[in-house]
Amino acid sequence: MRIFYNTIKLFFILVISSLLFSCADKIIPELKITNVAYTKDVVIINFSETVNQNLVIESFSFTRDSEIQNGSFIFNNSVMYFYPNFPIQDGYKYTVQFSTKAEDIYGASLMEPYVYNFTTKGDPSIPEVVSITPKDQEITDTCINEIEITFSKSIRPVSFQNSFSIKPSVQFKTNWENDNKTVKVIFDKPLENSTRYTVSISKSLQDTDNNFLANAFTSIFTNNEDLSVPEFKLYAKTDTDSKELLSDDLILLNDCLSNKSYLSIEFSKPVNVDTISSYFTIKPQLSYTLEPDNESKTSVKVVLADDIEWNDNKYQVTIKEGIADFFNNKTESTLQYNIAFNKPSEMPVCFEKGFLNLKRNGYFMISEENTYTDMIVPVEDFQEGTDIKTELYFFFKIASEASEINLISMMESVSINASNSCLSLIIDKIEPVSSSQFNTLPFYSNSDFESIKTKLSQNKNLYGFKLSVTLDNADPRGSVTFNLGSEIMDNLKNKLSKKIILSYNKS
Repeated sequence: MRIFYNTIKLFFILVISSLLFSCADKIIPELKITNVAYTKDVVIINFSETVNQNLVIESFSFTRDSEIQNGSFIFNNSVMYFYPNFPIQDGYKYTVQFSTKAEDIYGASLMEPYVYNFTTKGDPSIPEVVSITPKDQEITDTCINEIEITFSKSIRPVSFQNSFSIKPSVQFKTNWENDNKTVKVIFDKPLENSTRYTVSISKSLQDTDNNFLANAFTSIFTNNEDLSVPEFKLYAKTDTDSKELLSDDLILLNDCLSNKSYLSIEFSKPVNVDTISSYFTIKPQLSYTLEPDNESKTSVKVVLADDIEWNDNKYQVTIKEGIADFFNNKTESTLQYNIAFNKPSEMPVCFEKGFLNLKRNGYFMISEENTYTDMIVPVEDFQEGTDIKTELYFFFKIASEASEINLISMMESVSINASNSCLSLIIDKIEPVSSSQFNTLPFYSNSDFESIKTKLSQNKNLYGFKLSVTLDNADPRGSVTFNLGSEIMDNLKNKLSKKIILSYNKS
């Protein structure tokens, strides 16, 4: 009996609950949007009930290609009229949206957000790049004058102009074909050879239906790549723009180079000049710096040390194979050059010999060959305490293009001193002696003068000075030193190669 009673009780509870839920649906029905329509000037939305205007306006948005469009509202019971500030135009995607915040006047709300899309585009499909010439990553062996791009749809030329770029930058004009589906980008001047160009089209590109490119487009090509092997030549240059091509024939000596010159390695095409130090040597070792032309990348300046001495010494310059251009073409030859910095016009002044008139003992030779030998001053001709006039001569070899030694430099750079007060030699006067006067000299036939005569016969340029001196002899023994300073110079400003100090034992 109790089981039957409990069953009847549960049945009545389920019936009453069902009736209550059914009545609730009747009391507060769900708010629904039953229709959306539009004209050029207005969007019309039909609701299932009269709406709460404020809440519906707050929940509403209207966009054109994702851009919010503002406007005004009019309500008529369950119908909302939205008038956008800008009329609905062709070529766009529009979206009507309501959030669940929208309610009717009874408090019933939308059960889920509402979205309605419509388009005024003739063709809503997205434009794509169908082809491009030259192709992506193409390496051409001819010079490119234009790029041709074909799209899947007709393109707005203005949007192409704003979205297209090429790097390195090049001036161009465009020519449209095929109902604006194909464009030719024609360059104002030829592209650079062996240069990599990047073509870009941004997502701002639009077709005539206002559809945008889905993704930015990039294509890369190399124009007229040069596969030739780079070559080079070595020049000797000076700041006066003189230029001499050096020979890599090791039988020949590239001599007569100025010690003021620099070397220039000049390539037939741009190369990786920053790596030159790995390929360049000079032997015997000589101080230098490498100055690549980082703009053109076609030359390297070899600046030599400031203290290169004029001489006939041979230096060997080696430039090894393997210097690469920017497409990894490499030089194929190792070249060597024999060079010497002995330009005739830059030859330093060289001391040859001197002669001191010692009367009955003849002309005593003064040279680097006989230093610290005995210089016998005859007391018969040079009595102690007596000033005796005599002559001292100095002879120099000078550059072939020099005409004389500067007299003032000679006067300021020659001196004579003695130890132990063994004698004094005072210079009274210095006067030049040209080579044309040599045969009039009293010691011209002297065997010690033969070496100078030989150099004259070899067309060497010689120059001399006669020094009128006063000699005061003394009894003690000592040393006599003749000093020629390194500031002695010719009229081309070539100086004495070194300071000359010549000492003798006076007896």
